[in-house]
Amino acid sequence: MHFGRAPTHAAVLLGLGLTNLAVLLALGLHGAHTLTLAGLAFLFCLIFFLAVRLWLLTPGGTLGWDGSAWRWSVWSQDEVCQVHWAVALPGFSVLRLSAGNGKVQWLLTGPIWEREPQWIALRRALIAHGAQAEGLVLGRIRV
Repeated sequence: MHFGRAPTHAAVLLGLGLTNLAVLLALGLHGAHTLTLAGLAFLFCLIFFLAVRLWLLTPGGTLGWDGSAWRWSVWSQDEVCQVHWAVALPGFSVLRLSAGNGKVQWLLTGPIWEREPQWIALRRALIAHGAQAEGLVLGRIRV
């Protein structure tokens, strides 16, 4: 299953930026102090640009199951990785990939971001492989 910069994520970032502008405009129209507006503008811009930077740095790769091991194409094809569910909800999941050498990659996936048949196939492969759910697990994983 391919992961990377999704158009949905770009739309969320655009929405974040527009929301920031709307809040600043509303505060300005209601007579907020200049120092308050300047501080909020700096904070909003910092958050927005950090989010865009992280989105731009998101690696595009393929998570594959060959019947015996998981492989993440961004890393070496010979390198086996472990897949753990950090959060599992019916609508989306957060996966943590880890390699033996300490590399870690976080992936957000779900039917909203991925095509439905690929999402179902990924969930089935994770369940069949017995991917460990760790930390906070919400909801019920359905096959």
